[in-house]
Amino acid sequence: MIKKCSAVESQEILDRMLLGAMLDSFRVCSSMLEIRFLRIPVVPEIPGEVWLTATCVLLVKTSHGELIVSEPLDSFVEERRAAILGLYDLIGESVVGINIAENNQLNCQIGSTQLVFSPDLSVEDDAWEMESKQSENEQCWYFGCFGDGELVCRLPDESWKRLAVPRSSR
Repeated sequence: MIKKCSAVESQEILDRMLLGAMLDSFRVCSSMLEIRFLRIPVVPEIPGEVWLTATCVLLVKTSHGELIVSEPLDSFVEERRAAILGLYDLIGESVVGINIAENNQLNCQIGSTQLVFSPDLSVEDDAWEMESKQSENEQCWYFGCFGDGELVCRLPDESWKRLAVPRSSR
């Protein structure tokens, strides 16, 4: 069942899905970008493979907060091309930080580089979402933000119980 998520639940889900996972590969189809993250070694009860799909703007920033490209970009296609060049250099690197900022902007820190997914909340199809890929018998994890600005999630049944447990007691 998909449900709306609070800010606390959202951060916990993001941490469990991606923190420590390695950027493995990505693929592009028109305006859709899919990024595959793997967790090696696999940790029980945490997704081992997660796909982050985005149809929104993606900016890639250096450790100094500067965009990977220095010239202004005039179109979505130019921005996407620059982001893809930045993504290529991150293959094999791990997620060291992740959070949701204002306007449901997703910030993903990989090494010293920051990926910034910025949905335009006035555009219905402008979004980002994450989904685990499990075997047929396992329930998948899901987390996303769509044009209406709501954060929604779905976790395997038993995982909801563990979200209530403070991190320090795990």
